[in-house]
Amino acid sequence: MKTDELLISATTTDHALIDKCRELLDQWSSSVPFSPIHKLGSETEFVEAKSHAVYHTKVTTQIQKRSLLDHEEPYRRQDVPETPLNKARIDPWQYDFPPNSDFAQHRRSKSVFESRRVYECSTCKASGEVTCGTCSGSGLDDCSDCNGLGSNECSTCDGGGQIARTRTRKEQAECSSCSGSGKFNERLSCHRCHGRGTVFEEVEEEYYVPCTRCSSTGKITCHTCRGRGQVTCSTCDGSGRVTCHRCAGEKRLISFVSVEVEEDPVSGDRQFIAPSLPAFKKKDGPLARLTGSSVFAQDELQKIERLKFADQPAAVVLTNEVESCRTSHSGKILRQRIEIEQCLIVEYRYRYHDQVYAVFVNPAHGLVEDLGGPIQSLISNTFSSAEEAYSAGRFEEAYRLIVRSLCMDEAMESEKNLRDQIVTALRASYLKVAAAVWIGAAAVWLPLTAFISNLQDPWPLALGLLPLGIGHRLFSADLGLTLAGQKQRNTVAVLFALAAFLSGAGLGQASSVLDFSGWLVFTGFSGIALALRESASAVRLKIEDHFKTFPDRVSLQEYVQGFDPTDSRWKRIKIILVLLVVLMSIQPALYLMSLLKDGIHLSATLVVTGDHNVASAPVTLRFKDHVIYEGPVIVDKPTPIDLPVREIGFGELIASSPGFEEVRKNIRLLYGLIDAGEIRLARTSGQVTIYCALPDAEFSAVQYGREVSQGKVSSDPLNLPVGDYVLTVTQGLAEESHGVSIQKDVPAQIQFKLPRGSLAITGYPREGRLV
Repeated sequence: MKTDELLISATTTDHALIDKCRELLDQWSSSVPFSPIHKLGSETEFVEAKSHAVYHTKVTTQIQKRSLLDHEEPYRRQDVPETPLNKARIDPWQYDFPPNSDFAQHRRSKSVFESRRVYECSTCKASGEVTCGTCSGSGLDDCSDCNGLGSNECSTCDGGGQIARTRTRKEQAECSSCSGSGKFNERLSCHRCHGRGTVFEEVEEEYYVPCTRCSSTGKITCHTCRGRGQVTCSTCDGSGRVTCHRCAGEKRLISFVSVEVEEDPVSGDRQFIAPSLPAFKKKDGPLARLTGSSVFAQDELQKIERLKFADQPAAVVLTNEVESCRTSHSGKILRQRIEIEQCLIVEYRYRYHDQVYAVFVNPAHGLVEDLGGPIQSLISNTFSSAEEAYSAGRFEEAYRLIVRSLCMDEAMESEKNLRDQIVTALRASYLKVAAAVWIGAAAVWLPLTAFISNLQDPWPLALGLLPLGIGHRLFSADLGLTLAGQKQRNTVAVLFALAAFLSGAGLGQASSVLDFSGWLVFTGFSGIALALRESASAVRLKIEDHFKTFPDRVSLQEYVQGFDPTDSRWKRIKIILVLLVVLMSIQPALYLMSLLKDGIHLSATLVVTGDHNVASAPVTLRFKDHVIYEGPVIVDKPTPIDLPVREIGFGELIASSPGFEEVRKNIRLLYGLIDAGEIRLARTSGQVTIYCALPDAEFSAVQYGREVSQGKVSSDPLNLPVGDYVLTVTQGLAEESHGVSIQKDVPAQIQFKLPRGSLAITGYPREGRLV
């Protein structure tokens, strides 16, 4: 557009512009799924087109600023004026600097000769030297090797003055072979200590000797400072004075002033939008991108005082925009450039079903927004219908409607928020029904566990909550959305809750690895199904981003229509749920089959020990006060049994045999082969107390010619299996035997009176006295 065509709003008859808008409207309407008009530009009657101008104004100014800067340096016989010029009398703008007008940054400087002035250095008082700051004028500095101490720690003894040494010495210790008694047994002495009870052992000990390097002081004189702790200062070489840093030893200083020049480009821009345009709602609406063609440019090597389009319709508003975007500044303007770009927004009016509508088009960037036409009305009505369905609790219908609304046009925040609210409400409704059914089933189950002994403790029921939680996410956010309404949603929740409860209840009755199959398969199936559908759920939660990946409107429309429920899909869901319930019924079914066939089989291994006089012993097995097995068992040999059992549930398995201790074992009989493990029966025992006046007497208990027990006689009762025994007590050469009968719960006592032995003394005759 040329300068003589600047405008704000006007009806256009530019056929090329109108045709371009018509083509853009065809593309836009054909990309909107479920659109009532597939090609808005071609299938509707054109009424008129009106152009609304949007202008972008930009002002760029090259500004030069000047300032004075003070300097000071050592005086090295530089030329100076006879009479220095005072800084206050210096005008920086009187000096010549070639201007730069390339809209780039520049920095320049120039010293003023007339401002030079020489004076004595006040820091060193015109001496050229100052006191050394390192040694404070003393000429000495702390030795860095010993930190001013004059000595260092001796590395040989680590400053301790002593050196550790080790030596070996012999030490008397208790003999480990005889524990200090000196005897191997009653007749032999210990061969290691030769009867002394102690032996000599070599031990390592540590001792210290004086350090000869430091003469036991722990310190070594520093070789650098020879023990003084200070050395000659390296900064001033011991003089205590250094060259003045301010005048560099010249004793005088020279000061002068420089002119500093800064050149910077400064830009300002503003945007003018025709007030005749309505307020657009879309982020990607016609005003989202407004770059356009340049319609005016003015560039001068000074400040632009007057624009060259004063006769145009848009001159007044554009002049105001230019003045507003002029950057406030101080300094001299070297160059200024003003640019104006124009972008047209076309209001395209068309007739559809005898009614005129308007749609706004940005032809330069292909942006379209419909504020009140048939397409936008359908989108708004769909959103309103989704809100109404959500308020009425029809969450599946509300979700399908909001998805249609999201995919028809740019996703609005209100649509995204409603979508999130619908999904949250759908999950909450599903979980509420499922949890209520699960809790109801558990409430019925708990009293049964209290009154029926066949049922186990109810704690494994909680494991059913795991698949229930997985099902909540799986069916409410994914499969549940394909259902027709609340009734089917609740049906899914009830069936899944029952299956979850049965999985926990079945696990609570488990008695073998096979019994875990229901819970494991159900939980595993739910988890795999959730993992496979998690990506689809994520797509639906970010549906507006997913829509952008579809190649055309048809495929997008088919994808969205796929959310609608179908009979075949609902049948598949029911089949899956029925299979899950059947899966949870495996355990009860196996139990019924086992009862109808040959009952439950109990497997066990019986072992009878402690009776060497008999070859076998009769054993009786009872479960719930009913005899389930009675027969002989070979002594000291494991006897396996396998027998059908009609009694079920939890109970005590009791194994008994005359003369043997009774064995009790808690088991659970449900179905299949139950392995009770090894049941070991030991002889019934009784007590006998042996009394003997002689010390260190020993006893042995013999039954049927076999020694059963032996040891030292003590006052403690002796436990032996019931039966008849021969007890023999010996002390030295004395021996006494008695028969005794040991019975259960009847303690026996037996007194042994061994005869005292004689004492024989041999050796050389010598006078003495024997006591």
